[in-house]
Amino acid sequence: MRQEIGHKRERLGAHVPGFLGYSAIHYLETDRVLRRHLCALLRDVRDRLAGVLSDWPAAAADRPLLARALRALAALQRNVSAAAGSPAAGPPRGADEERLLDLDLVLLDKVAGLQTPIEALSAGVLTAQEGAALVDEAIRELSGLWGRRTLLLAGLESGGTDAGTGDSQ
Repeated sequence: MRQEIGHKRERLGAHVPGFLGYSAIHYLETDRVLRRHLCALLRDVRDRLAGVLSDWPAAAADRPLLARALRALAALQRNVSAAAGSPAAGPPRGADEERLLDLDLVLLDKVAGLQTPIEALSAGVLTAQEGAALVDEAIRELSGLWGRRTLLLAGLESGGTDAGTGDSQ
């Protein structure tokens, strides 16, 4: 399992500049670096969707769908930017660290996947209704994953080991 955790740390480090891993010395800094990176990715997605929305016909009946998706992205970004750990929290170890790394990797993949429906909207391949539905679904998934991650960290802070980390994905 140790080798697998090391590989996951390397994969995250390849995508997140400054990602140091969740060692006892700097795990809160690692959490902060990851949250900042996710927020930057979400901001890029939100900016692209805002560009699509600004190009959408002002009188279009489906414009509010895109505006709602834009607000949901902003809310998710605010949630991710909020501090997740406290100095009293202990570093994740063993299975907890691996679950945290797994959630981080999935979060990165899901945020990157948000670009696809926005590109399709921009290219006119999707209607506003289709694009907004895909973005909304991705945001629900991301919110759920972020909630699981938050519960895992809260479990670590309170001494629990598997708070909110159900095995299904």
